[in-house]
Parts: sequence; C-alpha cells; structure tokens
Amino acid sequence: MFTVESRLFLTTTVAGFVLAVAYLIGTHDRMGAALFFGVAVAGLLATLRSVDIVPAPSLTPPPPRLARPERAPRATPWPIVAAVGLALLLAGVVVDTPLMVLGTATLGVAGAGWLAETWRDHLDRTRPEALLAAERVVFPAGVPLLALVGIAATIISFSRILLALPEKAATAAALAAAMAVLVAMATVATRPVRAPVLLGVASVAALAVVIGGVVAAGVGERTFEGRGVAPVRVVAKGTAFKVTSFTLPARSGVEIRFDNRDPAIQHNISLYSDAAGTKPIYQGDAVTGPGSADYRFITPGPGTYLYRCDFHPTAMKGTVQIR
Repeated sequence: MFTVESRLFLTTTVAGFVLAVAYLIGTHDRMGAALFFGVAVAGLLATLRSVDIVPAPSLTPPPPRLARPERAPRATPWPIVAAVGLALLLAGVVVDTPLMVLGTATLGVAGAGWLAETWRDHLDRTRPEALLAAERVVFPAGVPLLALVGIAATIISFSRILLALPEKAATAAALAAAMAVLVAMATVATRPVRAPVLLGVASVAALAVVIGGVVAAGVGERTFEGRGVAPVRVVAKGTAFKVTSFTLPARSGVEIRFDNRDPAIQHNISLYSDAAGTKPIYQGDAVTGPGSADYRFITPGPGTYLYRCDFHPTAMKGTVQIR
C-alpha cells in the first residue's frame, strides 16, 4: 500500500512532470525541462521503492459486506473546477499556449476528482478494487496536483494583472495582495475558522484572480522601458533592412529604433518564434516612410528568432539571437 513517504514522492513525481511540460512550452529550453523530468523520474523511483508490498490475499472468500442505508449525493465543487478549466482552455486558445495547457490540466483534475466523489457517494455499489484505486492513487496524487494547478493558475493570472496595470498601480496592487494574504493567514492562525468557510473564501478569491488574469491577458501588457540595454537601430531603405542580424538579451525590456527611409511605403518590424513566421512574439505598428518608431517589448527565452517586415516578408527579413 502507499505509505506516507510514497505519497510524498508521488507528489514530487507529478509536480516534476507538470513543471517540465510547462517549462518546455513556456521557454523552449530543453535542458531545463530535462532537469524537471529528472526530478519526476527520481520521484517515481523513490515512490516504487517506498511502496509497502501487501501480501497476496487469501483464497478464503471475504465475509459479506453489510448493506448500508442509501444516502443522497453530497454537494461537490468539481463542476465549478471543470468550468474554470474549460474557461482557461478557451482563453488559452485565444491568448497563449501555457494557459491552454493549464486549462487542460485543470479539466483532467476535475474529471478525476468528480469520479472519485461519485465513488464515495455510492460505496455500496462500488467494486472493492475501485475503492482501493481511489484510496491509493486518485486521492494521494489528485489532491496535491489540484493544489499545484490552483496555485499555478492564481500566480500566473495575478502576474498578468500586474503586467497589464500601470507601474505604480501594479506596485500598489502587489502590496495590497501581500497584505491581504498576511491578514488572512493571521486570522486563520489565531481564530477558529471552519474548513468549508475557508475553502469557499479561498476558491472565490482564486476564481476572481483567474478571471482578472484572463481579462488582463486579453488587454495586453503595458509598455516597458528598456533599462540598462542599449537600443538597437534598424534602418529600412530600398525595401531591405540594412541590418539582417543582431543580438538581444533574454527576458529583458528592449528597444528597437526603426527608421523607414522609403517614401510612401509602409514597413514594420515583427518578431517570430518560427522560421515560417506563423507564431508571432511581437508585431510592431506600421510606419509610412519617411518616418520612424520606437518598438519596446519583453524578449523571450534564449534562441534564434525571425524578424521581418510583415508587408514585405520575403524581401525584408533577418535573424535575432537572444542570449
């Protein structure tokens, strides 16, 4: 059977796997994802090592189970969790891939939890091996995974809110959220609070943050000023970029000063994560020549990226090395 140690290691396994997938999708860094996968594999081996082996059951048939009175199914929060997962999935289809992955994981956890709740509400009609699977697999793995998904959804959503707010408003919102968490934890530590009340308040607060994060992601991030990074100047003339390759720092606020010297012709600069130019990272506004514009954005993780003019994608393109 699963011991306390094996459940802890199983939680580490699930967390390592989820973090590896999320890290790979978010950063495209295979080495970092491999480290998280290594943590998951180590946790799985430790889980198998710490499982308590149960001897083979006796051939003697078990005594008949006593009939239990029927009871009405209890209220369950899993439909709400499934609704949140579906909302995250649909928002991720429009906004970003990590949000879509988070919504899919939330739906999976909601389905497993809902199934487990059904087992508990109908114990008299549940087969013994199903109960055993619920006690040894679903609950030890599902509860930590649900907590991990909830924490990740809340943190990511709150970060999107902070990125969408003006700088001073974001600072005030972060301080207010920290104070609210501090007051809530102090209240729980000093006064008796019923578990349903605590769970309900936490669920409502987390749902509000997730909804706010989805709305903020749709609004977009505020403009960031490059700090400590020299602006990169790119000149367009004769329907061609004078600079076809340059380097930018990873995950930093940068500025590209674009100068369009082609009269009455529109150019821009856009950054893409793939060579085909189908996955945009940043798309600058059009500039009609002669004219100029300053493009400011946050760079992604390390790698080689395509930059081009969306109006002349085959004639005006180059590469950006992000390190």
